Amino acid sequence: MNIFSEQYVGGPPGLVVEVLSPSTRVRDRTTKLRLSARTGVAEHWLVDPERSAVTVHVLLANGEYQGLVAAVNTATSVVLPELKIDLKLLFRDLG
Repeated sequence: MNIFSEQYVGGPPGLVVEVLSPSTRVRDRTTKLRLSARTGVAEHWLVDPERSAVTVHVLLANGEYQGLVAAVNTATSVVLPELKIDLKLLFRDLG
């Protein structure tokens, strides 16, 4: 919350969640992911409805992301450890 003021946001968000779509999935996995890393976004999730999967990308000290496939049942944030998403519930109506 310390990056927010009344006029602007003074830094990158701690977490970005991107939902992949068929028309932009390549761009989301490449260009947007690199942009998030370059601007210092600590964690970037890629939600893939086609595969009912979430990949959690965590920014390393070298400025690159390490991709961690979320557990079968739950996606948990590293930046916000209290954030846990039930993947079965998230993707329930897509099957």
